Amino acid sequence: MSKPYLGTGYGHALLKSLHAFQEGRGPDALYIFWDPNCIYCHMLYETLQKNPAAWEKLTVHWVPVGVIKPTSMAKAATVIAGGMPALRQDENQFNLTDESGGAAVSTNPKTIAEARENTAAYGGPMSQDKKSESLS
Repeated sequence: MSKPYLGTGYGHALLKSLHAFQEGRGPDALYIFWDPNCIYCHMLYETLQKNPAAWEKLTVHWVPVGVIKPTSMAKAATVIAGGMPALRQDENQFNLTDESGGAAVSTNPKTIAEARENTAAYGGPMSQDKKSESLS
């Protein structure tokens, strides 16, 4: 089976420009657009952590975005600033009852701007920019 090819065009440049960090050392890249308050992201994180063999096959690029709740963008900014340790803290303190991650809410304008850039790259129907457009 042949592997998909990212190429060197727009998509490749976009992926390289994201404010992300990686885990694993495998030959296959997986880009995960991850919201600190997303229950499904949390379940994916737990599944990957329980399968150490995955890290031999995959290099996961965690891309923090803010789309689920009003605190998501500021928590994504905290994770961007802190990398994997901050993502692990968010996940280890994830509240299943209210579906909320454990990352602190950042007020750092630089990392909030980086979280916004990631979210804009993610796009999709759930991005906050799309929500505000549909409300006007």
